[in-house]
Amino acid sequence: MPESSEVQIDRAARVKLGGAVRVSLLLEGPRCVRARLHELSVSGGLFYLRHGLAEGAHLEMSFHLESGIVRASGEMLRALWATRGCLQAFRFTQLDDRDRERLHVAVQALLEPEV
Repeated sequence: MPESSEVQIDRAARVKLGGAVRVSLLLEGPRCVRARLHELSVSGGLFYLRHGLAEGAHLEMSFHLESGIVRASGEMLRALWATRGCLQAFRFTQLDDRDRERLHVAVQALLEPEV
């Protein structure tokens, strides 16, 4: 009988923003929706939205971080409903090198604050 082996999945480091960063989302249609970033990593994050979006929906997003404006494409994942609105995960599907670097710099700065 083969031995079971644990597979370790390394998740990207996440920073909690608590809604401090506003995001503009452009959906197919075109339809523009405002959201706030609750958590962020270099692979995706968690939006706070008044109304959830369809799981699997593709969108364009832009938001301002200390390191500059980040523009990216993403895909919406499962929504977690709250009393007011919802938290909904997303993953980046397209991020150019410059935006990826801005995102990385911002996440690292928030993980390692200056003393």
